[in-house]
Order: sequence, then structure tokens, then C-alpha cells
Amino acid sequence: MRNHLDQLAASVRQVAELVENEHAQLQDHAAEKERATRETWNKDRKVAILEENVTRLNEVLEENRRLREKHSQAMEHAAKLLAHVRELQGKFTP
Repeated sequence: MRNHLDQLAASVRQVAELVENEHAQLQDHAAEKERATRETWNKDRKVAILEENVTRLNEVLEENRRLREKHSQAMEHAAKLLAHVRELQGKFTP
């Protein structure tokens, strides 16, 4: 009977060790899953930020194009005004 109880105690210890090992593995897997989830969330956040930056960049590039066009028109207008001023100076200067 004593031998049987010893075997039973040994079996219980083995089962307890297996449960502890499985519990440790579950904790490791949970920690890995949490890390992977955070990493995925961070990557998703970075992608969203990059997409927003691309949208802003496109808006800035379009605004830059419009400003260059306005600048070009202003320069043409200034050149025409300067030509008219010179023409008027020629008419009124003896």
C-alpha cells in the first residue's frame, strides 16, 4: 500500500510539474501575443500617420503649384507694368 501511495504521490508531482510547465508556456504565449498585438498596433498607427502625411504632402504640393502659378502671373504683370512705365518715361522725358 505504501508503494502505491508513493507512486500516486510521484504521479501527482509529475502532473503538478506538467501543469506548471503548461501554465508557464501559456504565460509566455500570452506575453508574446500582447507584444505582437502592440507591434501590430504601432505599425497600424505608423501607417495611418504616413497616409495622413502623404495626404498633407499632396495638399502642400498642390498649394505650392498654385502659388507658383500666381507668382508667375504676378511676375508677368510686373514685367508688363515696368514696360509701360518705361514707355511712358520715354514719352515724357525730353
